[in-house]
Amino acid sequence: MNALSKHQTGNTSTDFLGDTNSLDEKKVKAVSSKGEEKLLAKIANVFFFFTVCFVIYAGWKIRAREYFTAESGTGYVLGIVGSVLMLALVIYPLRKRYRFMEPFGSVKTMFQTHMIMGVIGPVCILFHANFQLGSLNSNVAFFSMIVVASSGLIGRYMYKRIHYGLYGRRATLNDLRKRYETEKGEMAEMLDFSPPISKHLLTFSEKVLNSRQGFFQSLASVLVMGITTRVEFWQIRRLMTLELNFRRKRGDGESSHQRRMQKEANRRVWTLLRHVRKVAEFNFYERMFSLWHVFHLPLAIMLLCSGIFHVIAVHAY
Repeated sequence: MNALSKHQTGNTSTDFLGDTNSLDEKKVKAVSSKGEEKLLAKIANVFFFFTVCFVIYAGWKIRAREYFTAESGTGYVLGIVGSVLMLALVIYPLRKRYRFMEPFGSVKTMFQTHMIMGVIGPVCILFHANFQLGSLNSNVAFFSMIVVASSGLIGRYMYKRIHYGLYGRRATLNDLRKRYETEKGEMAEMLDFSPPISKHLLTFSEKVLNSRQGFFQSLASVLVMGITTRVEFWQIRRLMTLELNFRRKRGDGESSHQRRMQKEANRRVWTLLRHVRKVAEFNFYERMFSLWHVFHLPLAIMLLCSGIFHVIAVHAY
């Protein structure tokens, strides 16, 4: 009976370990897949950015040859295409607010399309104008477009600061603090080989997060936190290197294991400091994003009106 009980217990333990390993493998695969998606998205964004820059540079270099004219041919067509793309930008805000726009696609898809059109549209207009200024009404439309496009790039930057990635849901301060607490617990486990280093890091983090965050304090955080967190990371990394080198000389553990441990500890420390920075900067970007919305809408309306007036003036006179 005892042997049978032991045998059953052994099988249960083996099954449990097998299930645990299986779960760990699934987690690793999920994290790996997520990492690959983020990497591919970054590569696509970088490729798109440099392609647009190259096209603009090439157009600027050949402007004197006047391959494109606003009155006819390809230049005229590019003007129509650019105008339609700029006009189509209103679909995204309408999709966010009204249910009848659901057939146009999900909010995420429309946001991606909105940003792409917000880049391609102005590029088409640049070629339509052959990178030159024209009449008064065309200049008003042109500079309105430049202002709105620049505003869109600023909004994109702030949007990313208060959302989980470029297409993720909007973050809250409580969400960021919860993630910080999770990272803090994992980091503390990783740095259990040196409590003084862990204490030093947590003291820095808590001092930053418990400071008052008015508008000007938030602005100061944005200006200095990038440098401050990097300096803190370099200090922590130096202290960990000294500690592990001392342990290595003393013969505590294998050097290969300690190197892996230091690499993982560095990653955990940097992740924690990055979360500290996000929490410290969040109030500022959230306020600025709200203000940006207030100004961006009138600018977009001004662009729409000036564009319509330009089209009417060109074809009427």
